[in-house]
Amino acid sequence: MHTATRTDILAAASRRFSTQGFHATSVSQIIGDVGMAQGSFYNYFRNKRAIFDEVLRQTCDDICRRVEAVPFVGVNDKETYAQAGIRIAEALVAYFSENRDAARLFLWDAPGLDREADAAIAAAYARIASYSTKYLEHGQALGIVRAELAAQIVAQGLIGMCAHLSKVFISGGFAETPPDKIAGTILSVHLHGIFA
Repeated sequence: MHTATRTDILAAASRRFSTQGFHATSVSQIIGDVGMAQGSFYNYFRNKRAIFDEVLRQTCDDICRRVEAVPFVGVNDKETYAQAGIRIAEALVAYFSENRDAARLFLWDAPGLDREADAAIAAAYARIASYSTKYLEHGQALGIVRAELAAQIVAQGLIGMCAHLSKVFISGGFAETPPDKIAGTILSVHLHGIFA
């Protein structure tokens, strides 16, 4: 048996949880995937739930950091505002596209598992919504976004679109559509509505 790292264990657990779900995954399967002795696993994690919580925490943090990496510096007109919006939408869609195991965990497996998992997912969505609300309010301050719109509601709606479309994309829908086209469509609807 080789010496597996904590990172190896987390990666194997993420794959197992995303393909089998939490309940059908065992510690034996996870350690078998990394070639580790069972006793060594417990040097890193108390139990299966502890590793699930860590995988979910890392996934939520990674998603939020992708969104928060889009700066508002230099956003001062419609063009730069639109570019920032595209980058925010692309950050979410691209993350889910590039990290399918993490996406399945975040979008399907963790929600509804129990109150703790639901709270972790809700906190991640709240963090993304807070950042997106600031983006919208920045647009309102510039006179680009309609002042009468409730920025928090619009932010939640855009996040819902991104999350649902990511689910469809990961499930095989839009197979011929690249993630940037999905993100661009979301932003186009956000900025221009659907009227011709």
